[in-house]
Amino acid sequence: MDKAVSYLVNNVIKKNTNLKESARNSFPKLDAEQAYIESAKMHAEDILRMGKAEGKSPLTQLKEIGTRILQNDKFKFLKTGEELPDAIKNLLGPERNLKASVGYTTAEAISSMANKRAADYIANSGLKNGWLFNTLEDATNAGFIGAQQIKSVPRLGIMKSDLLNKWASPEYVEAFAGVGGSLDKLVENAFYRFALQSKVGVQIGKTLYSPQTQVRNVTSASFFALMNGHIGGRASVTDAMQIVARDIFKAGGNKIDEVEFNNYVEKLVRLGVG
Repeated sequence: MDKAVSYLVNNVIKKNTNLKESARNSFPKLDAEQAYIESAKMHAEDILRMGKAEGKSPLTQLKEIGTRILQNDKFKFLKTGEELPDAIKNLLGPERNLKASVGYTTAEAISSMANKRAADYIANSGLKNGWLFNTLEDATNAGFIGAQQIKSVPRLGIMKSDLLNKWASPEYVEAFAGVGGSLDKLVENAFYRFALQSKVGVQIGKTLYSPQTQVRNVTSASFFALMNGHIGGRASVTDAMQIVARDIFKAGGNKIDEVEFNNYVEKLVRLGVG
């Protein structure tokens, strides 16, 4: 902790006029040097808090530490975490499992590439179907009043995509930026989240883990088949399964003539057969 505090004092706080002024204002009863140290301790605690955050990408958290707390924009291109100063790495605790580190980096790269491909596909689809536009004028002429520009898609990381800088309705822009509404913010509340978890537990107990529910599902499913004539008489469950499989996978002979089939369905609909 001491080395991290020393690094923050000499390489971050003392090199930033706003941070120095903020430290002196926050600790007015201390001399300047001691105020810087106390401010650095608060920053170190913030680094530890961010490093231990659950449910978030470690690499994203390290980038946040580098850019927001260490005040260095070069860390936004951070790849593994090894680029951080030794004092900060030791504060967080270095990753000694090389396999885990390499595996996570590879998974992060694959995820970013998949997100980029998905975003490019969405961009092409939006332009083709008329809900995404290259300019504000195009959006306005199409009736999208108040259109906004897509400036951020957090899931892309450092990847670039055709989706960026396009124009769309505010709802789409918020969705791509990952900005939630009031209910999304409510879910972040620990008490409300605990209440939802309790509700989900009760629902699982009444459905998935309930013997009575499973017996009801099995018996009702069998009666559906019976009432539809799939069992008994000349009906054959095996033939019915083969017909469905052949229709889905187009396997074997006796393929369904799609034109004739569609005409037959249209006839049934016209006659009111449900």
